Amino acid sequence: MKKYIFRMLICLLAISALFAVNAAAEETNACGDALTWAYADGTLTISGNGPMYDYEEGAAPWAAYKDQITKVVFSGNVTTVGSYAFKDYDAITDVDFGSAMHTLGANSFAQCDGLTSISLPATFRIFGEQSLYSCKNLKAIHCYGPFPSFKLNCLWDSYVTIYYPASSPWSVDLIAQLEEAFHGRIEFLDSDGNDFRLKEELSDDPILVSGTDGVGTKLRLAIEMGIHDTIGQDCVAMSVNDVLVQGARPLFFLDYIATGKLEPELMAEIVKGVANACIESGCALLGGETAEMAGFYAKGDYDVAGFAVGIVDRKDIITGEDIREGDVILGLPSTGVHSNGYSLVRRIIEDNGLSLKETYEGFDKPLGEVLLTPTRLYPRPVLPVLKGAKVNGMVHITGGGFYDNIPRVLPKGTRAVLDADKWPMLPIFPFLQREGGVEAHEMYRTYNCGLGMLLIMSREEAEKAKKILAAIEEPVYEVGEITKGEQDVIVTGGLFHE
Repeated sequence: MKKYIFRMLICLLAISALFAVNAAAEETNACGDALTWAYADGTLTISGNGPMYDYEEGAAPWAAYKDQITKVVFSGNVTTVGSYAFKDYDAITDVDFGSAMHTLGANSFAQCDGLTSISLPATFRIFGEQSLYSCKNLKAIHCYGPFPSFKLNCLWDSYVTIYYPASSPWSVDLIAQLEEAFHGRIEFLDSDGNDFRLKEELSDDPILVSGTDGVGTKLRLAIEMGIHDTIGQDCVAMSVNDVLVQGARPLFFLDYIATGKLEPELMAEIVKGVANACIESGCALLGGETAEMAGFYAKGDYDVAGFAVGIVDRKDIITGEDIREGDVILGLPSTGVHSNGYSLVRRIIEDNGLSLKETYEGFDKPLGEVLLTPTRLYPRPVLPVLKGAKVNGMVHITGGGFYDNIPRVLPKGTRAVLDADKWPMLPIFPFLQREGGVEAHEMYRTYNCGLGMLLIMSREEAEKAKKILAAIEEPVYEVGEITKGEQDVIVTGGLFHE
């Protein structure tokens, strides 16, 4: 009898333990304060509202299904994927992030070799540390909102194309974030919310547009100052901006660097600037050439040039032939002298005994640093305008300034009249005029004098452009108009007051 009672007690204890296990199993269905999970037929579904719990590696409650989970679905309003939630889940090939996802936690999808592409909703903001670390087969990330921030090593060891909407321009701070967060190769393509495909973006008559240029004698100042990380942007800008004025979106860039003896650290600085400028311009850096020419260049000397290719539909090419009397001239500000007129700059410095390392009145940094401010890249502000308004003509103000560049787009019988009081004057230009005794007309013939890109449009379309630029916080100035004339230019105000 005692044995029977003992056995019954053992059975009852076993049954109680079984119920306890089942209860515990039910408790583990929670993966957040307001989230639950369920697994069935290869799909793990996370349902509810708010963030997921963080986990230690291998400790997520669905770990027993690691090799069976092929798809993860976030249902409801899940905002965060917890740390280590799916690290090394190679079977996962598809993730539906839902409509409220905000953050991928640290190592959340690290080493998921089955992932090839992910799409993130407009709510998404943060790639956590190593969140997509060593996802070796991940090739595409589609973003539908403001460009997210990247934490350390989030995309390590991947070659990723990031597709982003043109309507949501990303911050220039992204470049610095990527330098810390990314190891490998990356390119950005404007998808306007859709996958980038040339055949879908253009009609049946696409045209390739190319541009090539160098940095010129601005290089001499860079060499003298020992500042080389800005030169790459100068090189890219001079070509992509020229491609842009024909209405073309830059596709890719190639660089050429020549020197007497290769110095790896110096070359790295230059190429870093080139790469960052390509990222900001939305084009790919496909390659380039580095030439070591012993005995040809003096020690420490080098030359940099580049080549850009863009694409535009034939019907959308901007030539200036549509410019009409009464059109408005909009101006986008420059960042400084850009990359032309430096022979005159150097002569002014030499003739007046100016020091590149001295900070002169009106400046907050040494003269050499002011003069090495890189040429502005205009694709980011201009491309949204091209999508949303009709532009009749565009002018990149480079060598030849206003008087030589603008007439290239003017039809017969028209004139461009600009009032230089309509846009801010950067201090470097009156400084050069004063120190060099340069006439105002010559200043506007040689330099951009504060405007690097001009858009010529009808009044109605100009108002559209202003709204587009305001929405992306880009300054723009109405600086003139098109009148009757002889394909010439009149500039008043500004430096003519000096």
